[in-house]
Amino acid sequence: MKKIFTLFVLLASVLSLSAAPAQRGLWRTIRLADGTERRARLCGDEFMHYLRDAARQRYRYDSTTAAYVPIADFGSLTTKAAGRRQRVARARAARRSATRAVLGAAHQVYAGTKRGLIILVEFKDKQFAQGHDNALFQRIANEEGYQSADGFRGSVRDYFKSQSAGQFVIDFDVVGPVQLPQNCSYYGGNDAEGADRHPAQMVATACRLADDETDFSKYDWDGDGAADEVYILYAGEGENANGGEETVWPHQSELSYNGLQLKLDGVMIDTYACSAELSSAAQINGIGTLCHEFSHCLGLPDMYDVTYQGGYGMQNWDVMDQGSYNGDANGDGYGDGMVPAAYTAYERMYAGWLTPRELTADTLISSMRPLTDGGEAYIIYNKVHHDEFYLLENRQQTGWDAQLYGAGLLAVHVDYDAVAWRSNNVNGTTDHQRCTPVAADNSYNTVFTQEMEEYLDAGDIGADAYPCASNDSLTRHSQPAAALYAANADHTRFLNAKILHIRQHKDLSMSFEFKTDSATVEPSDSVKTGRYTFYETFDQCNGTGGNDDIWSGSTAQSSFLPDNDGWALAYYPAGTAMYGANKCARFGTGTKDGSVITPAFSADDVTTFSFKAAPWSRETTDIILTVQSGTAILGTETFSLTPGKWTSCTTTFKGSGTVRIQFTGSKMRFFLDDVRAVKTVANGIRQLPSPAVMPSAGRIYNLNGQYVGTRLQSLPKGVYIMNGRKVVK
Repeated sequence: MKKIFTLFVLLASVLSLSAAPAQRGLWRTIRLADGTERRARLCGDEFMHYLRDAARQRYRYDSTTAAYVPIADFGSLTTKAAGRRQRVARARAARRSATRAVLGAAHQVYAGTKRGLIILVEFKDKQFAQGHDNALFQRIANEEGYQSADGFRGSVRDYFKSQSAGQFVIDFDVVGPVQLPQNCSYYGGNDAEGADRHPAQMVATACRLADDETDFSKYDWDGDGAADEVYILYAGEGENANGGEETVWPHQSELSYNGLQLKLDGVMIDTYACSAELSSAAQINGIGTLCHEFSHCLGLPDMYDVTYQGGYGMQNWDVMDQGSYNGDANGDGYGDGMVPAAYTAYERMYAGWLTPRELTADTLISSMRPLTDGGEAYIIYNKVHHDEFYLLENRQQTGWDAQLYGAGLLAVHVDYDAVAWRSNNVNGTTDHQRCTPVAADNSYNTVFTQEMEEYLDAGDIGADAYPCASNDSLTRHSQPAAALYAANADHTRFLNAKILHIRQHKDLSMSFEFKTDSATVEPSDSVKTGRYTFYETFDQCNGTGGNDDIWSGSTAQSSFLPDNDGWALAYYPAGTAMYGANKCARFGTGTKDGSVITPAFSADDVTTFSFKAAPWSRETTDIILTVQSGTAILGTETFSLTPGKWTSCTTTFKGSGTVRIQFTGSKMRFFLDDVRAVKTVANGIRQLPSPAVMPSAGRIYNLNGQYVGTRLQSLPKGVYIMNGRKVVK
């Protein structure tokens, strides 16, 4: 039975990759090795964290001197952190069972009632605060409408029931507390790279100690012999907030990734998540971090920038970003997670709890209720690439959104990519955020300039929603513009729609006018016929190597400038091993695998897929194609290459929806050029001949294979094919 079983295993390729972000705005006084002190704030997450002062100097804790030291090579640390993420992702992909769903993949609606497990855990040197007993956490987890003087405004059960509009309910068994044999620092103390040393041992030991209190087989929802989740709530603070370097950073992972195997009550215990009792020494933690980690179990990725490069992400609009910290019960100015942000329209759509209404024709939308009040959401697709779309949602400071920084119509730009979702790196590329608001104030400030400023100003975040000041529209000409990453049906990179006259009303409803809006220029014939579903020339790459017959040495090191956004390396962050050559591209380095994945394109018909490839020096002897996402089945998959020359390669496939193709060389480096996906049509239009057989009697063709004349000087500027070669005028 597949119903619901993916709930706590859908993160099948990234469970070991997810963690709560560092809480924003927490400043500490740190001591340096020379005895001086600095004020600095915590940044990062479980994979890499550090402190940064007002002068933007970064520091890490040095256990040998018991002091903080400046980070000399931040780039090296971020590369190592990215490498850890990628190694885990690759290992996870290799282990993944064929019956387990992939993050972001299609699945049945999450519905019904299930049982969850929370184990209360104390350390040898750290116990729960007075009154923080099993009975209290039973109420926090399960009690309907739970409220307290501490600031709670609902239970964890309430939260998920509300997000699903009553379709999905979790009843929690809370057991313990159990006491671990080691001090907190044994489990949470950091290694040389800032990662916790033994968190998996904390979980495994806690499960063994709790075995007499519960039956773990109750949490095997699909009968596959594995418990679908175990949640550890540990005493004290977490390192993500006010805890020291010796404390555990809240995260989600697997015992197997850490080399542990555990079987209790006839089922394997593997998937787990954890968070802390306290947000500060005197304040109990709200439910935000717990809801964040459980949402990972639903298959939702982190929405903050996991690469620490200043990507905007979703900020406090989303429980998968800083929204997990919303709420300030004790008035100290720092969030405690008592009122975590509600799910976005995207997250509700993914879970199957909301079907946005698609806007395609001119219409007036009125009385759009808040999302927390069961309101409708609207979706506008990129007509060519349906994985890219805009979601319009009404976010008001009511219900679980009561602690948002602002209110209004939030326009969220989504550019779904299976690789980014699977590697938990949705918003890790600063100039290609894949799920983020289009800020109505056109401000995406991600730095601070003075010590006591927040990392991001609350007013700046609140002004993301429309209308903002005089800005009440989102169009191709507005600021910000309704931009796209991939070309739309009108061959421009703008949404073919206008969202006009956005208004908020006294009853907190929103209204706006939707109008279609296409570019005045005519689409090319290839777009009209749908013949070319993908074409990459790499002609903007202006370096050396490849087409100038230079195949090695100090060459092919220029900027990678493709025609199409969305090229991605399979195992490293985009841009780290992608280079421009002479109107072609080189992928990989001497130490980094150049396996590269195309942007997504349509695969709804029989498609001819062709490209040119060449080895770097004599390294790569073969190119192997694989379908990275989509349902296409390739004909020929492996192509032999000859050193010192291009090899033209062609295969066919038939699929449905969109597809991404991965190129993998038998060694690290290779050249690539002229990648085409041509839809096979039966309308009398002949296929574009390959360059080797292109008619050469002075006839000139455009890149769509159409004859345009014989006199190059009489044609407008552009790229043409003449005598079998590309010519730029």
